[in-house]
Amino acid sequence: MPQPDRDGCVQRAFVDRTAELGRLQAAYDSDDPEFVVVLGRRRVGKSALVRESLPEDAVYYQATRDTASLQLSDFRDAASSTYPGVERLRDDWEAVLGYLGEQDATVVIDEWPFLVEADETVPSRFQRLWDTELSETAATLVLVGSSISIMTEKITERDAPLYGRDTVRLDLAPLSLGDAASFYPASTDDPTAVLESWSVFGGTPFYLQLLDPDWSLARNVNHHVVAEHGRLHGEPETLLQAEGVRRPERYTSILRAVADGNRTTSEIANYAGFDDTGSLWRYAERLKQLRLLAEDQPVTEETTRPKRYRLQEPLFRFWFRFCYGRTEQYAATDDPFDELIRPAFTPYVGRAFERVCRDALPALFPDGSLGRVGGWWDDDGELDVVGLDHGGRLFGGEAKYESEPMHQGHLEAVRRRTDRVDWTPPGDAAVDRHYCLFSRSGFTDSLRETAAERPSVHLFSVGDVVDALTD
Repeated sequence: MPQPDRDGCVQRAFVDRTAELGRLQAAYDSDDPEFVVVLGRRRVGKSALVRESLPEDAVYYQATRDTASLQLSDFRDAASSTYPGVERLRDDWEAVLGYLGEQDATVVIDEWPFLVEADETVPSRFQRLWDTELSETAATLVLVGSSISIMTEKITERDAPLYGRDTVRLDLAPLSLGDAASFYPASTDDPTAVLESWSVFGGTPFYLQLLDPDWSLARNVNHHVVAEHGRLHGEPETLLQAEGVRRPERYTSILRAVADGNRTTSEIANYAGFDDTGSLWRYAERLKQLRLLAEDQPVTEETTRPKRYRLQEPLFRFWFRFCYGRTEQYAATDDPFDELIRPAFTPYVGRAFERVCRDALPALFPDGSLGRVGGWWDDDGELDVVGLDHGGRLFGGEAKYESEPMHQGHLEAVRRRTDRVDWTPPGDAAVDRHYCLFSRSGFTDSLRETAAERPSVHLFSVGDVVDALTD
């Protein structure tokens, strides 16, 4: 078995990212100037992706939190091994990068925000350099950053100094369930175990690299997340601290509220103690920028109903649901997961199951015609899964991660709600409604008979859903 590195991560073969690797390598091979921006939340594998993609003659510099002069000196040292001519140049970004541009070099600056923190003039200097020199070469400049706030404020927002210069932008997301499954501490032959692992560790590469596949899920959780000195203990607070947010207690209160099932603005405000929803909105927008919070609306997008919030990172949802403020309680037990978490774990996984069912719907109906997929709700109920396709089919579904099989009553509830969905297909085609039930514990014989007789009724197990995403 591969041995952990100094961070406790088990290094394994690079996984997926085929499309991203292809876009990077196309930029390196281009005869035109290329300005590549790679951003994304911390831990999602940006540095690993870029290092995997680099040609042999590339200049790669990992920025540090040092003074501006030390950073420039270190960059010149990194560049000199491939382009020794930089040693004769003065200590100036314009001179050094301008020279490398003349060589049509591929230059990667990882953790570029560290340069900005040390010298606030860096963005405007890079802008001037790109506009006056690099844009006339065949060089490739790649800026990588984990500080999403700096990357957006200085590059991607409309009033940013470098706005509109990038030719390639990769906003890296965590791995999908299908690509993450091989890291989990369970055989992929057990779809329930895969789903449960996904509900805790998701697809963030750094978290996956920590897992020991020979341990149970419980042992991995206890060791890495619950234990006070675990590598992922307090991970949400660590990330917020790294982003330099002010009043972190406001952000953690919102994350905790959503993890506890509060989804609307008013519910979150009441739970977290915000006096008004306006101030809540500002903090929520920052959490959205950090890729921690997302907004959902009914998939039909034809309503003014309030949007609902959800946590994007499963580990954060798990942490705030089960671990936040409970260190001493867990320290007093031999097996915190099985003794204190497991009794409430099934409904927790149920919410993750809903999201996974949405993700799987296009693969379960693989003719390629499904357009939008999401959830739907009105004043009288909701549907966990709704899919709209180009030919007029509307799929309405409910996901149940419970110990009892689904029955005719569940089908009737799905039928009623699906029939209330107001949607006009492209070309004003007639709506062809289908009813989908997703179940952990199977289906009654009566429901199976109905599905066999009615082509519009579809029954899916956890295995069907996970297999659709991992095949």
